[in-house]
Amino acid sequence: NDEFSLVQMNSTSAMTLTVPAGVFAVGEYIYVQAINTGVVTITGDGTSVLTSTGATAASPTLRTQYSSAAILCTGTNTFTVLGDII
Repeated sequence: NDEFSLVQMNSTSAMTLTVPAGVFAVGEYIYVQAINTGVVTITGDGTSVLTSTGATAASPTLRTQYSSAAILCTGTNTFTVLGDII
């Protein structure tokens, strides 16, 4: 499991980080960071539900290279994305 860790996304192409249902417990989190120029979008797996202040609340995007965000499990298969997102 990646809970409590940093996941670095490294590509010049667009990438998607999919948050799986049933893997994280309430209060667990991961950090994600874009370390290259590829746009990073965070999405659920179809069962997990994401919320955020991003323009598309259910699938926020990291703002730019070196942006990061925390993905916090707030309930069973429910996550909030907090950070440098659009």
